[in-house]
Amino acid sequence: MTKETTRDPAQKLESKWQKILKEFGKNPRDVQTIPKINRPGRWFYVVALNGNLYVRHAMEPEHQERACKLKRQRHLLRSEFERVFNLYQRWSKGEKIWGRNLANKAEDEAQTKMLVYWFGVFAAVWPSKHNFNGFKHQVGLERWQKIVEEFSANPHDVKTMPTNRRASKWFYVYVEKNSLYVDKSPNVPPEDSCKISQRRFLRPSELEDMWLFYQRRQDGENIFREATERCRNQVYWYGIFADLGW
Repeated sequence: MTKETTRDPAQKLESKWQKILKEFGKNPRDVQTIPKINRPGRWFYVVALNGNLYVRHAMEPEHQERACKLKRQRHLLRSEFERVFNLYQRWSKGEKIWGRNLANKAEDEAQTKMLVYWFGVFAAVWPSKHNFNGFKHQVGLERWQKIVEEFSANPHDVKTMPTNRRASKWFYVYVEKNSLYVDKSPNVPPEDSCKISQRRFLRPSELEDMWLFYQRRQDGENIFREATERCRNQVYWYGIFADLGW
């Protein structure tokens, strides 16, 4: 029998706790929260010191606008680790653990508020086992977060990217209640705007497939029919990707 199979659950949990301490003792850094699918993540700083794990306000300048509001250092207690890691494992397997079930007792409410930091730490150490709430890969989640962040802060006109000689058309992209929408542009003549009769909702679940089609399109493939079968908003996704410089 291997050492792994002979260790009891308590030993395995202790090994995982030590892995976290080692990771953030050697490489303290900013990590992201793992939000619901339609919300951008926020950044916080994680450091391990003298066998203890702490979270603080994000350190990197580029993370300040999307930093968690941590006015003081918070201690992630070893005594909480087993409970929150079990929750993370259940969530990673697709179980819906967010909601009233996590705070049935008043005394649990303070610990529940710390889950956002615990889950961010776990995902940073074990990303391959993470459930991205509908995204197959972490990079897909990060792209979605970037889009929501950009068009929340700066809703603006974006142009289509035709591959033939047709002229580009403009459309307006904005975020409302953490949902992504496109509409006809109010800032250009009607003939230069996309003909959108009513605003369109761009679903997060479309992003990863549209990204793959976008890459193939950039390589010169004719993927119009195939992409249209997957999503009728493909031209708007392509325009958004190009607008972000991807």
